[in-house]
Amino acid sequence: MTDVLDQPDIQIIQTVEEITNAFETTAENLVQSVETSAPKGDKGDDGIQGLPGAVGLLIDELLAGNINNSNRIFMTSYSYISGSARVYVNGLLQRNGIDFEETGDKEITFSEAPTNIGFTDYLSVTYIGA
Repeated sequence: MTDVLDQPDIQIIQTVEEITNAFETTAENLVQSVETSAPKGDKGDDGIQGLPGAVGLLIDELLAGNINNSNRIFMTSYSYISGSARVYVNGLLQRNGIDFEETGDKEITFSEAPTNIGFTDYLSVTYIGA
């Protein structure tokens, strides 16, 4: 206990370094695991060798569509697993079935059209690729 009180900065730095090293090792292992377990073959829809489109990947992107105070339909880049879409307007999570609906495998329909009056709404989505 005395060591910790005599050198608190050293203990904190060591802890941060240990966490950083553990995170980097985990990230490297994850990338290596995906690279070695991915099926080999033609490039998928996303252009990555061996990965067929975005199947099973967690995608985080902006929704595509015109933000013009009347358009309610927006698209994702990839098909998603039904029920996996998490939609955000200006960083606020929207409620599926209330604020938006999943109306297709790549389509999100808002209950009210996003606006660009005063400022343009920022629309993003995370989902699991189908």
